[in-house]
Amino acid sequence: MNKFGKFLAFMALLTVFILGVAYIPIGSTKNLAEGWDGDTSASCLVDDADLFGKKDEKQLNSVIRETADELELNILIYVAGSDDAHLSDEATEAKAHNMYDETYGEYTDGVLYYMDMSGGYSAYDFISTSGKATVMYQKDIENIFTYLDGYLPASGEQIVPEEIYSAIEAFCRQLETKKSRNQLYFHDTYHGLYNYFERGEFRVTRSKPFPLRALIMLVCTAIGALIALIVHACIKRHYKFKTAANPSVYVAREKTAFTERSDVQTRTHVSKVRIESSSGGGGSRGGGGHSFGGSHGGGGHHR
Repeated sequence: MNKFGKFLAFMALLTVFILGVAYIPIGSTKNLAEGWDGDTSASCLVDDADLFGKKDEKQLNSVIRETADELELNILIYVAGSDDAHLSDEATEAKAHNMYDETYGEYTDGVLYYMDMSGGYSAYDFISTSGKATVMYQKDIENIFTYLDGYLPASGEQIVPEEIYSAIEAFCRQLETKKSRNQLYFHDTYHGLYNYFERGEFRVTRSKPFPLRALIMLVCTAIGALIALIVHACIKRHYKFKTAANPSVYVAREKTAFTERSDVQTRTHVSKVRIESSSGGGGSRGGGGHSFGGSHGGGGHHR
């Protein structure tokens, strides 16, 4: 076998070894996913802005539950009223995540759409996703918002109930249209959790999915191999062009004299000065500190 063949054989064995090592999970493999319980009765509209009568609300609930049944997801649409006009973007996001968890439980499969009809100066809508919905919709959330802009009023414009009704129907259609599993995984950086499908099962764990582990190891190996080749080439070139030393530079052992040297460290003094922190810096801004449990994806949009 020639050198090139040996190299290919070595790389094939190395790749098999890397994939084998990558198959070993890193971090907790406990699956936190709770899935969907099959109950659509909890999927509904919460009209806190009091835009709809009982008939319209019943019809919208029927649309929402049909969508939930088809997608096997919990779906809650919350129409925020004037009581939420004071919320910051961060507080809105935390409220959406917490409302989902309080309604359906942590790590379940579902979507909550926070529709801002509070009448604030800058309307902020937010979609919270949980469970398998994190990988189904994360890439398309902004496209969904852009589509709904054709139905919803901009900040400060008049709120027309009929238009909001149509927007809710359009949102349900978007969920049906955009459903996808093309995203490899979703990384919830807030909680350090990975959401992904593995052999047909949806998982929420602290361990990276196998394809991601394999990719990281292959890239690191490639970088290491490149560095090794560069170092080898540099060393080889250095010795190839190095000239032989002149024998006259060597000194006979009996003519070698050593001079004693000493290094005496003088005493040093170190003084410490406490630096007082400024009372005006480093503080957290108002409205911060909002937290939520579970594992959530999603995104927000100003109208």
